Amino acid sequence: MAVDIGKLFEKEMQGVFDALKDSNLIGWHRLADTGSAGGSFIQAQPSDYLLALPPGSRSPLNEQRLLFVEVKASEANDFLTRKAMKPSQRGAICYYRQVLKLPYLVIFYAAHLGQLQVWDGAAVPGTGKLDKLHLLTSLDGAGHGKTLNRSKVAEFLSEWFQLPEKSGILAAL
Repeated sequence: MAVDIGKLFEKEMQGVFDALKDSNLIGWHRLADTGSAGGSFIQAQPSDYLLALPPGSRSPLNEQRLLFVEVKASEANDFLTRKAMKPSQRGAICYYRQVLKLPYLVIFYAAHLGQLQVWDGAAVPGTGKLDKLHLLTSLDGAGHGKTLNRSKVAEFLSEWFQLPEKSGILAAL
C-alpha cells in the first residue's frame, strides 16, 4: 500500500508545531478527522489545525492571532491547486476566511521540489488557477522528498510570524 504524502506531511507539521510550542509558546490543536479518529466517522472539520500565536507575533490578517491552518502536500504539483481541496474544505475556507474574515492559511509542501509554501486561504474559493498574489511566502530546501527538515521549517515559520522567544514571553508575565 502506497504511503499518502498528505498524511505524512500532517505528521511532519505536528513536529514543527511542537518545536514552535517549545521555543515560542505557540498553541496548536489538531482538529480530528475520520483518519485521526481511528476510522470513526465524524463531521468534517473546518481545517486540520487551529494555531494560536503569542502576543507580539505578526498576524496574517487584522492582528488576529488565532488561525485556521490546512496542510497539503504533493509529489507532482509545484503549487497548491484547488483540486487538492475537498469541496467541504473549500466551503469552510470560503466561510471562515471570506465571510467571517478570520485568518485561514494553507501550508503546502511540494515534495519533489522540497519547497514549502504558505498561502492565504482567500486564494482557494473560486474557479481557475490560484492567484499567486495569495502566496504569502515560500521556503526552498524545506525537505527532501517525503522528509521535512522540521528544524528549518520551524525556524522559517518563527521568522515569518515574527514569533517572540519563549523567555521574552514569560518575562512579560
